[in-house]
Amino acid sequence: MSALLPQLTPYSVTVIAFYNLPAIQIISLLPGIYPFIGFPKEYGNLMLAYKTDSGFGISLWAITQGGQFLSYDYSVRAPAWYTLNASLFYVAKHWEARIWFYNFTDNHYWIAGAPGFTPARTANLEYAALQMPFWMQAMIRYSF
Repeated sequence: MSALLPQLTPYSVTVIAFYNLPAIQIISLLPGIYPFIGFPKEYGNLMLAYKTDSGFGISLWAITQGGQFLSYDYSVRAPAWYTLNASLFYVAKHWEARIWFYNFTDNHYWIAGAPGFTPARTANLEYAALQMPFWMQAMIRYSF
């Protein structure tokens, strides 16, 4: 397929030779409808929470996202991912205690950078950052 696409370089062959630059190929894609880079087509979030009359509670939530392309040549794609999270808490009239468990299945997932609405997209500066493994956070809050 790439043989059908015109190949361009961002600078002339003379400049490449003079400065010993890499001959980066910019691929012009055929006309068509392509996914917007940096955004998934699918995204989902589900949360369940329960609190007893005595103030104890639990919440569980899942986040899932489809894969997403990171560059305009559609050669780099962050894979689909999901995380499972939970929270245990106690709520009283003037105070609250809560502990969160994020990504408790320790799933490896990536968040895309340089999405289509940032200036980085014009330079095709795609990247994906590995996100946090399992981690916890706690809070105690007093209201007066």
